[in-house]
Amino acid sequence: MIMAIDPGSTVSGVAILSEGKHRFRMALSLRPSKKDPHAITLGVAALIEFFKVKKVYIEKSAFMQGSARGHAVAARGDLVTLSIFIGRLVQVVETLGAEAILVPVSTWKGQLPKEVANRRVAMKMQIGPKVFNDHELDALGIGLWAQGRF
Repeated sequence: MIMAIDPGSTVSGVAILSEGKHRFRMALSLRPSKKDPHAITLGVAALIEFFKVKKVYIEKSAFMQGSARGHAVAARGDLVTLSIFIGRLVQVVETLGAEAILVPVSTWKGQLPKEVANRRVAMKMQIGPKVFNDHELDALGIGLWAQGRF
């Protein structure tokens, strides 16, 4: 089993896929609680243990230069918060004996616009494009990439 995570400061997408004939297991969104913004790591840990996940592919945070949104995220400090969160995810994954693999956005989806990447994921998964939200679709895209199917 593999897990793919699209980490976010407000919501994270998580997908579980296997190598067998029926490769898709689940995709969901995890949101941090106000009391503990890093509580998502507990949910990830539970999924790793339940599904006996061996590899976890985590989208690596990056500053989007030239993007107004990228500058706003950097100005708010969200990129630093996200990087700390990713570090905590890696720590939890490795503590549980799974392998953590950081995947840059440019590696798994290249320069594809979000809408095009979402449609590709939906096509590969044979689902409608609105079945999953953007975070779940990104997690599925990372998982499909890890399987050589994106």
